[in-house]
Amino acid sequence: MLTIFLYIRKTNFLLKTKIMKKLLLVTFCVLFITACQKQRYFTSSPEIDIAKKSIEAYENGDWEQWVSKYAEDAKIYHNNWDKSKSSADAVAGHKSMLSNFSSYQYLDDPIFFEMIINDDGEKWVYYWAVWEGISIDGKELKIPLHMASNYKDGKVVAEYGFWDTNNLMITMDEIDESINESELESFNENELESFNE
Repeated sequence: MLTIFLYIRKTNFLLKTKIMKKLLLVTFCVLFITACQKQRYFTSSPEIDIAKKSIEAYENGDWEQWVSKYAEDAKIYHNNWDKSKSSADAVAGHKSMLSNFSSYQYLDDPIFFEMIINDDGEKWVYYWAVWEGISIDGKELKIPLHMASNYKDGKVVAEYGFWDTNNLMITMDEIDESINESELESFNENELESFNE
């Protein structure tokens, strides 16, 4: 009986040892695989720094500096997926829109940046921010936005930006109406003066 007991105990010990060896081997493999994977998510990177400098150039109206962050053939998609602009066209659009504002900026809080490297090895910087502007007629406007920029060799090659244009369009229409009313008033006064002469 003692022999049977010792045999069972030895077999049980060997069985536990084999299980422990397999468990250690699996644990080692998992650790090895995860240690060998490249990091794919970043909260700081040279590309994020470029995005921050681009925002700074935008806020300062330094359009030459802003354009320098983009590749010559960069495709810029703002509020659409299908029709791209060049960086020169985007600057023209920014200047036109911003001419209706006495001041504008991105708020320092909240603003979030992250960079990912996707399965194709592309570097994408995503940021979320709030754009704030004071229109020339004194109306304050805050617009949340999201931008996604694809970087290659330190330059933006593609950019997708999305924000709610509803309040922006209402403000622009109000500015146009006030300009048209003041032009009409000055036109009527001039007409009246020329009629009286």
